[in-house]
Amino acid sequence: MLELPRKSIEPIILHLQGADVTAVRGLQQFITNSPWQDALLLRRLWQEVAQELGEAEGMLILDGSDFPKQGQHSVGVQRQ
Repeated sequence: MLELPRKSIEPIILHLQGADVTAVRGLQQFITNSPWQDALLLRRLWQEVAQELGEAEGMLILDGSDFPKQGQHSVGVQRQ
């Protein structure tokens, strides 16, 4: 994995290819327009998770609230 603060298409391509706007647009179009069949991939992922972490009486809880913020403000959150 790349050690980049943002893992979206643009920073990845700029890191790997340099300032190639065509490459950024090309990969974005490829990802957007490609037919994805994710069911098999997700099934395999969960099989590997079950094999590595699974227990007969176990439970897996995923919580993304521990991701660090960049800066002082939460994006898309307005004070109520």
